[in-house]
Amino acid sequence: MFEYREGSIVDGSQFSGWGRGEWGQGGWNGGWGDGGGDEGQYLILQARYGTSRRNVDVTQRLKELARRDVTFRMGNSTFGVDPDRGHVKTLRIYTRGPNGQNRTFEYREGGIVDGSQFRGWGRGEWGQGGWNGGWGDRYR
Repeated sequence: MFEYREGSIVDGSQFSGWGRGEWGQGGWNGGWGDGGGDEGQYLILQARYGTSRRNVDVTQRLKELARRDVTFRMGNSTFGVDPDRGHVKTLRIYTRGPNGQNRTFEYREGGIVDGSQFRGWGRGEWGQGGWNGGWGDRYR
């Protein structure tokens, strides 16, 4: 399930058959409220905020934010730190997908983070390790 707030932009490239309109032919009858909103497919291993030169582990702070809302706009004030003053920072969320492969999600300073794609987001059932690649090791 993907949720979009009013006024947000939907990127259809992530859905198969989007441009051809080859979707919506049944299979779902769960209604509006079903789906839990907390069952994304990527398990968060760790979150880091900053630049390649200077960055900090913000996994615990991200858990606090996730318990409050599914989406939020992030920046220095969100994490209470400016790890590389004068430079645009990035939030990197290191995850493991359903197939066991690692994937990194990146959000530029000032961007909106949508936690609905992360498993256990609102419950904070993630970030117990499993990532030790540091900032430089990236998976896409």
